[in-house]
Amino acid sequence: MAAHRTRILVYVGKGGVGKTTLVAATALHLARRGIRTLALSTDPAHTLGDLLGSPPLGEIRSVSPNLHVLELSPYAELERRSEAVLRYLRRLMAGRGYHDMILQELLSVPGADEVVALLRIKELAAEGRWDAVVVDTASSGAALKLFLLPEAAHWYMQRIYPGEKKLLLMLKPLAEKITASPLPDAPVYDALEALYSDLVEVKDRLKDRRTTSFRLVLTPEKLVVQESMRIYSYLSMHGFHTDAVIVNRAGGEYDPRPMRERFEGLRMLRIPPVPRDPDSKATLLEMARQAYGKTDPLKRLANVVPIEYETADGSVSLYIRMAGLRKSELKIFTRNRHLVLQARNVRRLIALPDAFENYVPRRARVEQGVLKVEFQPA
Repeated sequence: MAAHRTRILVYVGKGGVGKTTLVAATALHLARRGIRTLALSTDPAHTLGDLLGSPPLGEIRSVSPNLHVLELSPYAELERRSEAVLRYLRRLMAGRGYHDMILQELLSVPGADEVVALLRIKELAAEGRWDAVVVDTASSGAALKLFLLPEAAHWYMQRIYPGEKKLLLMLKPLAEKITASPLPDAPVYDALEALYSDLVEVKDRLKDRRTTSFRLVLTPEKLVVQESMRIYSYLSMHGFHTDAVIVNRAGGEYDPRPMRERFEGLRMLRIPPVPRDPDSKATLLEMARQAYGKTDPLKRLANVVPIEYETADGSVSLYIRMAGLRKSELKIFTRNRHLVLQARNVRRLIALPDAFENYVPRRARVEQGVLKVEFQPA
């Protein structure tokens, strides 16, 4: 019997495009079909619970048959996961005259929700309790930071952390006599290493197209579409599989052809304008019906591969799905068996396969939404 595989559906988009409402509608729609569904909010605003039943922050709560909701609390999650780290932070804050409420505020800064979300996604998907986890992210910029976090952690843990840990543990007895602030001890480092290991696991799960689909939610406005194209490019650069674009508030004048050209290969879904915001489960279900029709949102809706390699005629090539980025906005070079790709302010180090050894990039061009980098022998 095949192992149970929880589907993770991640909805990303600019603030105000109706993403949270669509997540609520999708989760309710799946639950009504008998699919065990968890709606998970990583957005600090936490309006998902308002739509589906306002569960207490940090608790998984059933809101209807087959449907549960979880709105994450960074402080509660850290307390649940790593008492060693929390003890150290409490000692550090107490030594500087701050009380526990200040610590709770510090752990609620932007980004803390995203770290907690990654860890919880891993746990919830591994439990086998859910058939689908439907994720409501913060606005597109914050969501991008969330999903790029594991690679940033990898860089730090591989290059900086080992020496830093050794030095601080060696200096700890002397330093604490000189300064009023405690330094982290071995259990804190153990907790950080466990955290990193978990982040690596969740990165692999999020890049597994059998498990995870990213979906862009947007409205047919020029600036919104441009930002969505950039987010799609950045997700592709990092190997995340996007399978659908959902155009919300698409009125009768909406022409889908330009959108299909911009997001070639992705499934295009459309939601017409509604006279008022959905304020009941009935209106949420109607929104889901309009969005998906006979389409099953649990399935993978497109088979676009974000990064591909090709070898032919003595040269090797790398293909990356892009949308709306010009060649002038890209910087490309190799370093230590990695291709360094920078698009605006987002950078990715791509480990090159063995076939690329002793090859260097000679030419790059963007055609029909695809970046092609051609390599030739050095």
